[in-house]
Amino acid sequence: MPALIKALAFSAASNAAVLFVFGFGRYFWPEGLPAWAHHIFWLASGVNLAGILLLGIRYAPVILLDVVPVCLLFGTPWETSMVGAVSNFLEAVVAAGAIRAFEGHLSAIRLDRLRPTGVLLGVSLVASWVPALLFPVYLILKGEMPASQIWNALGNWNLANAAGMLLVSPLVWSIYRQAWSWRGRGLEFACTLFAAVALGVVAFGAAFSGLGINFTFLVLPPVIYAAVRFGWAEVSAVLGMVAAVIYATLGWNARALRPDEQVAAIWFVQAFTWGLAATGFLIAALTAQRREVEQHVLVERERTLEASLYAERMRLAALRYQINPHFLFNALNSVRAALPLTEAVARDMLTDLSGYLRSTLACDGVEAVALADEVRSVQGYLRIEQHRFGPRLRAIFDIDAAAGEKMVPVFILQPLVENAIRHGLEKIKGVCEIAIMAHIAESSLLLEVRNSGTWRGGAGEWSGVGLENVRKRLELVYASRASLVTGEAEGFVRVKMVIPV
Repeated sequence: MPALIKALAFSAASNAAVLFVFGFGRYFWPEGLPAWAHHIFWLASGVNLAGILLLGIRYAPVILLDVVPVCLLFGTPWETSMVGAVSNFLEAVVAAGAIRAFEGHLSAIRLDRLRPTGVLLGVSLVASWVPALLFPVYLILKGEMPASQIWNALGNWNLANAAGMLLVSPLVWSIYRQAWSWRGRGLEFACTLFAAVALGVVAFGAAFSGLGINFTFLVLPPVIYAAVRFGWAEVSAVLGMVAAVIYATLGWNARALRPDEQVAAIWFVQAFTWGLAATGFLIAALTAQRREVEQHVLVERERTLEASLYAERMRLAALRYQINPHFLFNALNSVRAALPLTEAVARDMLTDLSGYLRSTLACDGVEAVALADEVRSVQGYLRIEQHRFGPRLRAIFDIDAAAGEKMVPVFILQPLVENAIRHGLEKIKGVCEIAIMAHIAESSLLLEVRNSGTWRGGAGEWSGVGLENVRKRLELVYASRASLVTGEAEGFVRVKMVIPV
């Protein structure tokens, strides 16, 4: 039932567009215009394309129902009506198919982007050649139009259908999708619409009055203002008001124009309106793209500032506990010298501690170091821990030469190794194996710290302050380009880092 309701609504909208155009022409020019200039904008082109874009291409056959009301209400022969309906059907299918070929699934298209806007502009000119070629040839074969007028007919149908697509499709799309951005600025948007109507009445009233005055450029400011200030949906609304003004002023001045002036006016309006719509939508897409870039720059600037503030806080925290290096090393050497030579373990432990602290202090103020230097610092730390735990702690290093040359944030491995010892060796009995591995894969540095044991956190959970600090540093330095994953496999708890090189 929902599909049937959508189909009926689609058919009603398409038929309404067709009947309006025919009814407008019959009412204001009962004597008839030339067959190749009997309507201004073929609004059904826009309705049909919007219907397929919103509902899906499977609803396209609904367009063929346009043949019924034209025959019943205007007495058009069934054959002629069928040719017209088929040409409209083929035009909509070609247009929607071309858009899907360039932009993918129709329901995911965003008309407020530069590429889809360019595709829509191109499709409006290309797909409209289907009825422009089919229907005039049919009229010539029936003898209702001289063959000498074929080029006039091609130009008229192409411009009329192309302008109809740009005037109607985005407007229907924005109404159906509720894509408005004027919310909260209703008065400003209402003033923009009023300005478009007022300037349109002056401009097109003068153009259709037969006085030879052309002020149509006056409608450019409200269209451009809507594109810059609001967005493509508001541009489509302003263009819809301009189209309504064009119909109203042309109908008002229908008796004031000679037949040749009427045809020339229709041609001019079609070309001008297509250009006006193309300008408005391109400016709206460019403005939206610029806003996105500015927002991205703002986010990056805030992230950089946050990273700087975080680094400054870490430096301040380090200053609170900073010890004079010369005093520290002299004190350690004095303690080492005071120990008997028989206390080899204690003397070696002090030597390793002194070397580790020296390398740590040497990195003060440094943001990044080579991975090989980071690994040497970790090795010094593990030598100290091995004095504590003896044979229970086994360390394995597997570092590729190419990986050792890559730059990494300073002390990025230290918290992971400390975490491995705290959650591995200190919480299990027996030997704990800790492995530190690094290699290059697909322009990324892959680091892994693993320890024997079991993972005590749930999937995706962070365990401990150390892991959270590492994750925070990676996020601040690399944004979403780096990752940290924890888990358990084959009897080992694994912490894997991926860092862009």
